[in-house]
Amino acid sequence: MKIKDYKESDIRKTILTKAKPVRINKGGKHWKGYIVIGDTTVAKVKIPNDHPRIMHQDKSKYIARDLKLSYKDFNLLNDCPMTRTKYYKKLVKSS
Repeated sequence: MKIKDYKESDIRKTILTKAKPVRINKGGKHWKGYIVIGDTTVAKVKIPNDHPRIMHQDKSKYIARDLKLSYKDFNLLNDCPMTRTKYYKKLVKSS
């Protein structure tokens, strides 16, 4: 399965609302978010800019990897069926 094409702004919104990075480093070209469960940082992800441009799989696959998601799960996260709770459970299993 391949990653669908999403707008950068939609991927950004998904990361900020569902992955809920605790710390966000706003320096540099792109923000970097740190996802923490308990006292442990389990993922660091590049947060895309708020552009309406389409992000194709050749770039979004790196964000999926940073979020520790398969391509299928990345699509589910962006298409809304996967909640924050389900995402955190996947993160715990992969850590």
